[in-house]
Amino acid sequence: MRFYTFTNMYLSSLQVGLQSAHCLGEMFLKYPQQSGNRADMLYDWAHNHKTMILLNGGYSSDLQALDTLFHHGDNIYPHSSFCESGEALSGALTCVGVILPEKIYTRTEWAMELTRPVPDHAIVQALEIELSPFEIQICQALSNHGLAR
Repeated sequence: MRFYTFTNMYLSSLQVGLQSAHCLGEMFLKYPQQSGNRADMLYDWAHNHKTMILLNGGYSSDLQALDTLFHHGDNIYPHSSFCESGEALSGALTCVGVILPEKIYTRTEWAMELTRPVPDHAIVQALEIELSPFEIQICQALSNHGLAR
């Protein structure tokens, strides 16, 4: 499992990390331990994985679209967002985050490497990963956003 964040492209590298930490804090408040499957995934990530991938989320409108995507009824993954206060940045949405299982990012990473030679066994392995249409949308979102800088 990995925690992915999408942050506003105008943030400095320090602010990207801070906004991601705020987003993670919001996620723990949203899913208290023992509150269901999403909480189980979040606490599994916190206890056993801890990997964070900070992505450039683009413009404010891109972050809004990502937030809408993760609020979709088919989403079974823990997610949160962080908005600055009204006094600080007029309530601007600065970060959207989601905890994702290996099947999502493995499939995404494989798809992004199609331009490189891929061994046959890797193709077979990638094709055996079954994803829902919603999960494919998540893969597309991941592949459309590069690492934050």
